[in-house]
Amino acid sequence: MYMRIWAVEAKKLQLIFNMGAGFCDVAVTATAGGVSQIKALAGTALGGEDILLNMMRHLLPDMDSHFSTRGIDEIRRMGKISKALGREEFEDVNREIFEKCESLIKQCLHDAKVEVEDVSDVILVGGCSNIPKLRNIITGVCKREIYNGINPLEAAVRGAALEGAVASGVNDPFGSLDLLTIQATPLSIGVRADGNRFVPIIHQNTTMPFEEMCRYAGIQSPAPGSAKLSNDGHGWCAEALNRTYGSTLDLVTVHKKGAH
Repeated sequence: MYMRIWAVEAKKLQLIFNMGAGFCDVAVTATAGGVSQIKALAGTALGGEDILLNMMRHLLPDMDSHFSTRGIDEIRRMGKISKALGREEFEDVNREIFEKCESLIKQCLHDAKVEVEDVSDVILVGGCSNIPKLRNIITGVCKREIYNGINPLEAAVRGAALEGAVASGVNDPFGSLDLLTIQATPLSIGVRADGNRFVPIIHQNTTMPFEEMCRYAGIQSPAPGSAKLSNDGHGWCAEALNRTYGSTLDLVTVHKKGAH
């Protein structure tokens, strides 16, 4: 009797926290054998610019009216506004942003159906992830030290370079570019039906590519098999699809329209 034993690489789970100037994203990925699958995504349009705006309004409470009644030259002649802030005051001013970041991490872990004890690595991306309060929140939720093998300021650039090399078919004798990333949709995509109710067709965190066929009928429907494009509260998603496919979207043939 012959037996063949296959060596299987253990699956590793990573939590990736990415906070830049105008956004905050959290992802949970599962990686094994050169294949990385995104299990869940969560995000919000909050970032370093919001932290900066909070600090400006804290230092100058009447900032909006102050700047709206003065010209740019007059503002320049005002000179600098200088005040020393302690870490405690800084964290209190931005408390709501930090609480939102914490809720995103917990939401992403919940959506991925992953226990924090199973997370192998916690990876930070973006300049804002260096804020001590955020690092404390992340380590507190994940109960694990942050992976220090990559600089958060370089992570996005290195990832883009790696994806570009894979897509361009660069010859790699060491096999480190033999990678495959299985994407997931970050937001639910659906239609507006039954008046003004959003009906999701492709749910958030669905593995892509994905195809779903639905049929709607009614006197307000623009055409048989078509429905008015809507979204789940994230307007940019609907706007992007609207620019690509028009104001009405035939869910059955959308993959044909997107073919090259």
